[in-house]
Amino acid sequence: MTKVDEDQIPSIWRLQPVPKVAMTPELIRARAARFERQIRNRIRIDMLLSLGLVLWLVVAAVMKEGVVLRAGLLLVAAWALTGVFLTRLVGMPDRFPGEPSASTAWYIRHLERQRDYMLSAPWGIGLAYPGLILILIGYAMPPIVVSWQHSVVLGGVFFFVYFASVIYCKLVAARWQQEINSLRSLKGSATTGDEF
Repeated sequence: MTKVDEDQIPSIWRLQPVPKVAMTPELIRARAARFERQIRNRIRIDMLLSLGLVLWLVVAAVMKEGVVLRAGLLLVAAWALTGVFLTRLVGMPDRFPGEPSASTAWYIRHLERQRDYMLSAPWGIGLAYPGLILILIGYAMPPIVVSWQHSVVLGGVFFFVYFASVIYCKLVAARWQQEINSLRSLKGSATTGDEF
């Protein structure tokens, strides 16, 4: 392929027609049902992991020595237990509608709820940091003395995970917002008389 041919590829590519996906009510209902299953599975996994973390932290707090370390472990355990309660309260979807005409409204409503849930998740993760800081301080104090470099490295890992989760949550929320916008435009075209 010559240089001229390579330069023509982007212009040829842009001239290709964009295929339109016909969003039928059956397709929207199937996507909504799949979304509901994904939400329920994710919430079950989150709750089981959080309960496991609570159990592990409480056992560690009983076995470890040092007031600051124990306070940090119990504070993170309280954060994880609060996360279980709030995830169940806010994140769990209501019952999937039986009639196909209500599935679009249900899907939009739950996409919005999950978008807001994802955007608020970093604030919830940030609530764990007081306990994590106490854990780092507790490991650097007697009777358990770990080198301060280890605490700094562990703190860096905590902050990296936090900022990575912020970015991930924003990306997922933006993808769901695009889905909401496309469904609203379809719903608007259906009210003006067009089929979707």
